[in-house]
Amino acid sequence: MRTKFFILVLILFFNESTFSQQKDRTHDFFFNEFSLTTNKWVYSSTLNPFGAGMGVNLARYIELNDLFDLTVGVSYDLSRQLRNGIILNHFQSYSNVDISIHRLNSFFSSRVKFGNKRNFFFEAGVFCGVYLKSSFTTNGNKNPKEFSTKSLDFGSKFNLGYTIPLKRFELVLKTGCHYGFRDIGNAPVILFDRYFAISVGVQKLHSYGKQ
Repeated sequence: MRTKFFILVLILFFNESTFSQQKDRTHDFFFNEFSLTTNKWVYSSTLNPFGAGMGVNLARYIELNDLFDLTVGVSYDLSRQLRNGIILNHFQSYSNVDISIHRLNSFFSSRVKFGNKRNFFFEAGVFCGVYLKSSFTTNGNKNPKEFSTKSLDFGSKFNLGYTIPLKRFELVLKTGCHYGFRDIGNAPVILFDRYFAISVGVQKLHSYGKQ
């Protein structure tokens, strides 16, 4: 399922590049920025702070002027957190727990570019997330056990990035944080969606006047 989703994302992203070979092309595909991310949770009781997660992002990058840009998009994210233990109810408790959470996000952000060639940028924005599936495993049992979370979350995101111009694309490197405001766990589990992330992506140069 994830492989099919990833292939679909690539086909959609490069759809505009294929059509750009046609002289009579009158439209662009909506998304013009694609990136992959890896992330780690921020939580005080983690056994290992590097519980690796991943994500796939599709965005519409809009260049307003030489200093400011806007970005709107969607993403699929898998977050993992290693915790000392969780208590689900009076009869179920587990230790050494690896939690996995799958979600879809929509986001909106603005970028401020700086530096001699405007290659550096600071990005700030907001997101709204829909949670698809949550599960966990333990050291003694690697078979995933599902557990419920709240369905929606919202919060802010901040990134510091750098762009590297290529022939028809820009390579976009970013690092930053994703900060969920809502406790998405169901009592007695307390769970916040907060992590640091690093992403590598490509952005089309010929969108909105970038040639």
